[in-house]
Amino acid sequence: MKQAIKLTVLSLLLSASFSLTSCGNSTTSESQEETTETTDLTPQQQRTLKGLKAELERVKKQLPMPLADGLTLKSMEIKDGFMVTTCTYPKGEEMEVLDNPETKAAIIRSVGPTAKRLKDINMGIKYIYQEEGTDNIQTLTITPEEI
Repeated sequence: MKQAIKLTVLSLLLSASFSLTSCGNSTTSESQEETTETTDLTPQQQRTLKGLKAELERVKKQLPMPLADGLTLKSMEIKDGFMVTTCTYPKGEEMEVLDNPETKAAIIRSVGPTAKRLKDINMGIKYIYQEEGTDNIQTLTITPEEI
């Protein structure tokens, strides 16, 4: 239960840090990979993706960001069809990521309108948790179909 609460708190903090603007203007240049990534999207989906990328860039400027329960937000990126969030937790702390429907539903609810925007562009959510100073990694993946 404690782990599920941590995940929900993290999701709430991330959704708040996004400020959930709709389709903001991005001044970043697109790489070849990003151009290829958007070619299969409708113009509306491309605007949604561009807005999400702009929001991610604003969040990245604030990283690393301390979160609740000793978690630290280290990075956020769009990669391989997912919005990937990487956090660390203190070395020696036991943390078990509960990868179950209840936890995923709580995360989707807490992410709010951003979850719908991700689903609209067929993108999922992935959280990566790494114990500080170790190679211990746990991942929670929510596919677009689960959103």
